[in-house]
Order: sequence, then C-alpha cells, then structure tokens
Amino acid sequence: MAEKKNINPMKTLSRDQFLKTFSMMSITALGIFSFTKSNARQAGSEVTPSAESSARDFEFYEGKWTIRNKRLKTLFANASDWYEFDATEVIEKRLDGLGYVGKYNTQLNGKLFEGLAIHLFDPKSKRWSNWWADSFRGVMDPPVIGSFENKIGKFYAKDSWNGKEIDLEFHWDISDKDNPIWKQSFSLDKGKTWEANWFMYYKRVES
Repeated sequence: MAEKKNINPMKTLSRDQFLKTFSMMSITALGIFSFTKSNARQAGSEVTPSAESSARDFEFYEGKWTIRNKRLKTLFANASDWYEFDATEVIEKRLDGLGYVGKYNTQLNGKLFEGLAIHLFDPKSKRWSNWWADSFRGVMDPPVIGSFENKIGKFYAKDSWNGKEIDLEFHWDISDKDNPIWKQSFSLDKGKTWEANWFMYYKRVES
C-alpha cells in the first residue's frame, strides 16, 4: 500500500485537474458538482425516505467541529493513495429545526476556502435536501436527497464523471454523535457496486 501523506490537493493539481478529479462535493466538503437540474429532480423523485425519517435527524450536527478529510487521488483504478487535510465547520439550526446551515472552512494552497451548506427537511415528502455553495463559484448546487434510518443517513443523486453517467451516495454514520463519519461513493453500474472516494472524520469541539 502506498504511503499516505498529508498533501494539499490544490498544490499538486491545476485548477482544471482539480475540477475533473474532485468533480463531486459533499454537503460539507470540497469540490464541484456537475449536476443538470433534470438529473437532480429525477434523483429526488426516486429516493424513498425511511419510515423513521424526521426533522430531528440532523440535530446531532449543530455545533462546532474539526474535520479530518481523506480523499482518494485516483478514481475507479483500485487505488489506495489518499490526500489528507484538515477543515472546520460550524452548524446552526434554523427554521425551528426544519433547516441547518453549515459554514465550512479550510486552507487550499495558502488561501481560505469557504463553503456554505444548507440542509432542509420537507415534512410532506419526509426527505432531506442538502445544498451547497462555495467561494470558488458563488453558485448554489442542486440538492443531494435522502434520509436517516438506525443512525445511518443515505443521500443520492446522479451526475457524470469523465463523460460517463454515475450514481453517487453520501453516507452518514452517526452512531457516535460526537465523532460522526461522512463518506462519499460513486457507482458506474447503477448502484450495483460502489467505490468510496472521500471520508470526513468529524470531532465535536462545541455543542
């Protein structure tokens, strides 16, 4: 296995390479979505919420966090080489618990990178929609949609990678609510198999 090093991803990649390699982004991570609006709507309509999905699912998230990020350098190549970098995030409750707003911060090549995440619960559909904008572009991306069940959150959408259609999954494990883990995975075969390419290990600083 290749040695894992702490490397700033922007230091070794040009902007174009960064956008191609990091083509997807977590609701609380770095990167750029390449959704079309039609794909975003289609993904949302296909997601069935769990029976226990509720507006309380993201209560664990409120507060201040430090985050250790691990990002796979090479996708769909059975690779084991990872970028590792740190970030912070502050999450605030809004809309009487139907919404949460997150402010994500890290340093990329010596520059501050800021992300804005918005998580909204629809009581009618019982689905959560997760939205993102960042200081690279100033554009709100279409949502990643899903729900929680048994302390596991799964959120889905459709996109493309290197000209190929892919499915993506954002996976939350909140078994330890002071140290939750977020994972991003891509699938080239309509969800039959998945490759995990990004992990975010959260540590609570303040409730």
